[in-house]
Amino acid sequence: EALRAIVASLALLNPPSACQMALIDPKRRGLLPFAGLPHLLRPPIASVAEAADVLGALTAEMERRDRHGLEWPHIVIVIDELADLLMQGGAEVEAALARLVQRGRSAGLHVVAATQKPAASVVGSLIRSNFPLRVVGRVCSAQDALVAAGVAGSNAERLLGRGDMLAILGGQTQRFQGA
Repeated sequence: EALRAIVASLALLNPPSACQMALIDPKRRGLLPFAGLPHLLRPPIASVAEAADVLGALTAEMERRDRHGLEWPHIVIVIDELADLLMQGGAEVEAALARLVQRGRSAGLHVVAATQKPAASVVGSLIRSNFPLRVVGRVCSAQDALVAAGVAGSNAERLLGRGDMLAILGGQTQRFQGA
């Protein structure tokens, strides 16, 4: 629900000329309601092969923008079920995504990703370390909390659920009520 709220807010507050989106949803459930948005570069992507193609094309777009000093319009890549996408997509998807989270921001490409299970063995450290802001809902264990929050002692395993969340930025933790 939090991911849907982010997509809806981006669409509501930004015209398509300023903010474009690529929605990747391997489970074909979470982001399909946004299929009609004029902000979309293409309809929501459900197949791993299509996701790999789009991530590759967006990496090329990032490089083109870097060469020409461009950063407009912003492109937001929204990924639901990141761990599932990485497990199915393998090295090709992981490499493209790692490049986008490392260098994309300066070229106006931003990644918003969600996963149910933030396992360190699935979501590599290079990708995790390049998400400067993390929003964490309730997780199952202190180990999951450490991986999801990126900081020890966040107590994300003790959150109440139903929108009780943490925002972690630069080592600072703020508890808040989300969608």
